[in-house]
Amino acid sequence: MRRPIDRFRALPSALKILLPYVCLSLALSLFILLRFWAPLDFIKKINLALYFLTYYVLPASAVFWFFRFLPLRKGARRRQIVKSFSVTMVAWFFYLLLILPPVYGLPSLVPDYAFFWIPVPLMVLVYAKKATKTVWSRKTMAAALMVAVLMPNLAAFAGLNGELYAASSIAGDSERVSYIAQRVRDAELATWFLRAQNDFWKFLMTGSGQCGEMSTATVSYLAGLGIEARKVDLRGENHGFVEVKLNGSWWVVDPGYSGGEILTRLERADRRVNEVGAISYVIAYVDSSFVELTREYAPTDAVIIRVLREGEPFADAQIVLTHRFQGSDWSLPPLYTDGNGTVVLHLGALNYNSTAGEAEPFYRIYVNGQSTGQNVTSTGTGVVQRVEIDLAG
Repeated sequence: MRRPIDRFRALPSALKILLPYVCLSLALSLFILLRFWAPLDFIKKINLALYFLTYYVLPASAVFWFFRFLPLRKGARRRQIVKSFSVTMVAWFFYLLLILPPVYGLPSLVPDYAFFWIPVPLMVLVYAKKATKTVWSRKTMAAALMVAVLMPNLAAFAGLNGELYAASSIAGDSERVSYIAQRVRDAELATWFLRAQNDFWKFLMTGSGQCGEMSTATVSYLAGLGIEARKVDLRGENHGFVEVKLNGSWWVVDPGYSGGEILTRLERADRRVNEVGAISYVIAYVDSSFVELTREYAPTDAVIIRVLREGEPFADAQIVLTHRFQGSDWSLPPLYTDGNGTVVLHLGALNYNSTAGEAEPFYRIYVNGQSTGQNVTSTGTGVVQRVEIDLAG
């Protein structure tokens, strides 16, 4: 009697890729649902591991098999084999360049769950003729592929709608906000590996990320409930949270730190100041732009930066302020000078404590991507500071 492993080895190459892919896809779907129902740490870690295998490891294997064996025929010469292997290595190298950025938490060109499964169907279609000699017909293989592609997405969709249904059954917007923020915190797996970035759908499928992902997810959930909310960023201090509008006023919910607790702006600011010593710049994202909210959270100085070029006002110059915080460089969003060569912003005092690690109590000024050699800081006492930069100088 043949062992299961022997039967697997006897399958055509297409099925050797397809069967594990279908099995992993179904397992991933199950753990996506489990992460919503019982968000335990080991479940979240298994969920992320299955996601990595399904959308990275197996597609990379399919790319290798596809290019390694596609050009070969029975009795292929050494030269053909070498050529096939060379093409395989080049194709695999470029495919790895495509898939590696999101593995390390960097933005990717395309969503992995929407693109990285493509090599598997491609592999199956190429070897479909061989596969039809088995009990697997082309229709069966197509159906299996459809299940593998759709099931994780359907599981994420079911989890999303389950949360929205549970929240909508709660009386009162404040209680709904608290429920959603706590559920987002529960479902999140704090990691940089396969970080979801601003991709809400990927967060539903993996739960991977930090405060930024939780803020994006909370805003998206609340939008589904018809509650106005926006993502807020402490750009100089590397933290994000959510402002939500309740009874005509803006309140703060920070699933990364306080779960479902609803705070005033000043309460949230005081906690952050107690933690790292300062809040320097606060923005809220609105549509594709942002609004400055620093004065709503902390005492500030008004900073007026004027850029000249050969003594004349330099309009539409890009100004970026950058400083070190916890050992890394963090930049404020770009500002652009008006017709008088001027930008105005408000900075809170930069009185960091030891928790801030390696932190600069000032911002370096860059104009059009070039360092000006000038710095700006803030006392947080309401004074007006003026900085003039002449690029010709």
